[in-house]
Amino acid sequence: MYELILIRHGETIFNSQERLQGGQDSALTKRGEEEAQKLGAAMRSFCGPIHAWYVSPQGRARQTSGIIRSELGPDHGAPGTRLPEERAHDAIVEIRCGDWEGLRRDEIPPAELKRVHLSTHEAYPNGESIADVSKRCEAFLKEWQTSLPALAELQADPKLTSAAGVHRTVVVSHGNLIRCLGGALSGLGPDFAVRAMKNNTAVSRFFIREHPAGTTGVVDHTPMYRMLTWNNISHLHGGDPFFSV
Repeated sequence: MYELILIRHGETIFNSQERLQGGQDSALTKRGEEEAQKLGAAMRSFCGPIHAWYVSPQGRARQTSGIIRSELGPDHGAPGTRLPEERAHDAIVEIRCGDWEGLRRDEIPPAELKRVHLSTHEAYPNGESIADVSKRCEAFLKEWQTSLPALAELQADPKLTSAAGVHRTVVVSHGNLIRCLGGALSGLGPDFAVRAMKNNTAVSRFFIREHPAGTTGVVDHTPMYRMLTWNNISHLHGGDPFFSV
């Protein structure tokens, strides 16, 4: 089985000020650091071995990922291996908010902000739309899917799975980007991204029992992923967002 764990970064200074970030960046707040620490501790206690780790190259995602990995420790990889290295990927950066980046929400005309936030194809001024980000997500997922070891490899090499036979990938990224990934994985498309919520350090998990490329080795169809959980923040209250399938 293949599992994809989607994690949003912790609270940032811009988040706390209700500013749009997009391609800009701001550091995690103290609360954001604590959110990431709690998630890392929950992963150490409840999450099985991790086999691949992707992160947005933007600072807030890298900072969150670093805190989580520090809590996990270097030996939380497959049996006999270390935690996999981070792979920074440009396709999983946050939506570009164009001319509105850095502005507080109350500095933007409400009707214009609502129009963009409720539309899949309305782009931020000189920025991206949800549909644009969804295309990036589809390209990223196809690349990830083709990189996965075949089922026969999983069965032959215990280092490629957990004891339960799960090959696990972590993605640390951003709210809009993860909503678009959720739309692509669920088959609900960009409309899902417009409607779904994604809190800071929330965990969302998808899995598929068969290799997404089937027996052909090429992802030329739409794999059927199952959503195990969405926007789970139980780790902030001592809970377990990584319960077994």
